[in-house]
Amino acid sequence: MFEAFLLFIMLLLSAFFSGSETALTSLSRARTESLLEERRWGAKTLHRMKSNLNRTLVIILIGNNLVNTGTATLATVVATEHFGHLGPGLAVGAITLLLLVFGEITPKTYASRYAIVVALFAAAPLEILGKLLFPLVWALEKFIRWMHSLTTPPKDPTVTETELIALAAHGTQEGSIDAGEHQMIRRIFDFSTLRASDIMVHRHQIFSLDGNRRIGDALDEIISGTHYRIPLHSGNPEEINHVITLQTVLSEVAQGHLDKTLSEAGSEPLFVPPNQPVDSLLDVLKADKERLMVVVNEFGGLLGIFTLEDILEELVGDIYDDKEAPIESPALRKSPDGQELVVDGTTELRVLEAYFGQELDGKPYDSANLWIISHLERIPAAGESIAIDGLQVKIERASRRRIHEVRISRRDATQTTLPPESPKGQRGGGDKKGS
Repeated sequence: MFEAFLLFIMLLLSAFFSGSETALTSLSRARTESLLEERRWGAKTLHRMKSNLNRTLVIILIGNNLVNTGTATLATVVATEHFGHLGPGLAVGAITLLLLVFGEITPKTYASRYAIVVALFAAAPLEILGKLLFPLVWALEKFIRWMHSLTTPPKDPTVTETELIALAAHGTQEGSIDAGEHQMIRRIFDFSTLRASDIMVHRHQIFSLDGNRRIGDALDEIISGTHYRIPLHSGNPEEINHVITLQTVLSEVAQGHLDKTLSEAGSEPLFVPPNQPVDSLLDVLKADKERLMVVVNEFGGLLGIFTLEDILEELVGDIYDDKEAPIESPALRKSPDGQELVVDGTTELRVLEAYFGQELDGKPYDSANLWIISHLERIPAAGESIAIDGLQVKIERASRRRIHEVRISRRDATQTTLPPESPKGQRGGGDKKGS
């Protein structure tokens, strides 16, 4: 009876060591540090054991091998006493099965599922055992380090960008990370790949004024608008050469400089190529928050503009001031049941992704125009209806050059229809004036 009880205790110890090994190796260093910050019971000991994982593994493996060897020896002795020369064979079979099921498979699967609980529980006993077996642990640890010194380990990072994004996505599924926080994490990692052309306001959407106009003449137009920074040109809107802010205009008015031209009161923008990395411009814009970046091609032709606010929106999402309303604006209208959205063709995909709660095929800062044209490989006509990424897309207004208005819905996203026959050369509504 005593031998059976002793075998049971040894099986429990074998399960303890096996489970401890799985829990400690599967628990990440970052999670261990977070447990320490949360002041969980046993976190300090766990952090010490995790800091020297080689030593911890030596302690676990020494204990596990001693217990398993003792279990096999005891079982052989007991079986020999009861079954004679058949005892050793029976003992090997029985102990192998018991150790496999109760000493390996069961504790390891349990520890992988409850890694934090098992690791916190096991840390203190393992630390005590390490002190009791210090001479043997020290000798084996030195030998292992010598063996490791004979080879050069690969310099792979312990944590990669892809893993962090995947962890954030997993946290969102579990409910520990908010969906908005997950999106921000993705935006932060995508930030280093952004180019000026990715975040610029396209030239068709730019509101600009003739810089030769007097402040007094343009005052009503400036005040009634919603633009804080206004690009200026010298007669040709495609050639921006200055920028003026609403604050500057009001300051000039307060000083009575109504006859001063807008260009004289304004400042010069900074011209950048479309492939300029955005992160390289961040310091410039932080030093001068009013600075306007003008994106030009290799011939000096205007492509678009952007400001510090456009960069911030790539990290935190759209920023609206008191005069802006994302859903009520003419460029973005939704149906009462939330199943349908009417947008301007320049609307970014991230707006659609946030509204419909799904990822679309393309970059978050791609326009709806690019999303549709990339799918069709042509510019669609007004009235045409297509299914893209599980959504029904109907072209409300379009010209030969671009799409002006799109109706997107979750309803009946299964079929593609062509527009009704129209006179030759007509493809829908006329060009929409950029604002």
